[in-house]
Amino acid sequence: MRALKSNFLVLFISLSTTVAVASADVIPLEPIAEIGSYAGQALDVKNNLAAVGQKVSGSYAVCFYEHSITGWTLTETTTIGTRRAVSVAFGNDFLGIALSGTGYAGVVLEPTKSGWQLTSELPNPDPTRFNSFSLAAASDNAIFITCNDSNEQYRDTVLVYERGAKGWQHVQTIAPWSASCTLFGQDIDASGDMLVVGATPVLGCSGGNVHGAYVYLRGTENWEYLTAIQSGDSNGKWVACDGESVVSWCSITGPNSTFDYLETWLLEFIGEDVDREGLLKTP
Repeated sequence: MRALKSNFLVLFISLSTTVAVASADVIPLEPIAEIGSYAGQALDVKNNLAAVGQKVSGSYAVCFYEHSITGWTLTETTTIGTRRAVSVAFGNDFLGIALSGTGYAGVVLEPTKSGWQLTSELPNPDPTRFNSFSLAAASDNAIFITCNDSNEQYRDTVLVYERGAKGWQHVQTIAPWSASCTLFGQDIDASGDMLVVGATPVLGCSGGNVHGAYVYLRGTENWEYLTAIQSGDSNGKWVACDGESVVSWCSITGPNSTFDYLETWLLEFIGEDVDREGLLKTP
């Protein structure tokens, strides 16, 4: 997701059998899936690799495409089971996947000598509370999956998984301090030691002012809240970060029109202490 948002424009059309990646020229990826079955996509710019969630011969899978001077070539198809990949994200030598339906929140694919293999399942820490997994993001050794929090009306939650000596484990649950009239987890992105979560107002709901782009940094034990960017009348519908800056969609509503714009905030570290205190400032 990080590479997808910050380096390329990737267009996946789910209503036909066309999947395209646009850079200087549009180069079609050769379609192999059933019509209308594309779901979840990510681009690893460093390794010239694209991953697309698809349904092939009745089974859900992730198809990997490699890019060369001759175009995009399907190199591998990895089956992931009976649940659809609703969102995928490349991390450091892994692919995190959020799954549709009930059960575990997602799975992890990792490259092996025999190709990309499903190596881990990401458990749902509380099946009675968390459901409707929707978006995935990944940083160096962490996967973030948004889901519905049934304890709070309107509120989504971000489940954090990290890779350690015992493999992939759920280590943290991130949610705002208030759920009033706010959809937390409208969008999400991660890079390095930074996580940004978009939160948007609920249409037709009066009250509450916790919308915006929520920024978190990796601390010594947990991902720690830094600040919320709340410029404009609305903020956080689309967010992106690269470890040093945050980009968020903002909107200002006037009497006769709505003005949309993207705002960039830069992270400037203060000192060199382990807590990595920082400030976000507009350039």
